[in-house]
Amino acid sequence: FAEGASVTITANAPETGMIFAGWTGADGLTFTEGDTSTATATFIMPASNVTVSADFITQWAWLQQQLEEDGADITLDRDIVCIDQDEGPLVVPVDTYVTLDLNGHTVDRNLTEPTENGNVITVMGELTLLDSSTEQTGFITGGKNIGYGGGVLVKGSEDINNTACFI
Repeated sequence: FAEGASVTITANAPETGMIFAGWTGADGLTFTEGDTSTATATFIMPASNVTVSADFITQWAWLQQQLEEDGADITLDRDIVCIDQDEGPLVVPVDTYVTLDLNGHTVDRNLTEPTENGNVITVMGELTLLDSSTEQTGFITGGKNIGYGGGVLVKGSEDINNTACFI
């Protein structure tokens, strides 16, 4: 592209279960639409060549990042399926308050055999879980824990205010 040209780039997930996480090599580019956090962005071509690469993480890792933000108000716009069991259960950390709106979507740990820490979500802080969809079709599934349930596990110590509220 010539210097000063408007260039639009779009990232497409390489496989199911992955989500766009940003652009590598976009430092110093002037974006006219979107930015480094959006999968489609437009920038003005600088005087020299640029190499921009799309970065992806698993949907599970993306949701985990969101759950670590104190005060996060997360509304799902897609089903979230764990494709890498080494990532373990989702965790709401100690001293973190999060609201997760399933919005008619599924959070699926995707386990086929019972395992230690086989639950879907572990609440160490505070979690409000709801489904604002008209159909009320959102659900948490796919956990298989040895010894206890496989959905949402509320745990911690008596010094920790750990709560899961389902609406």
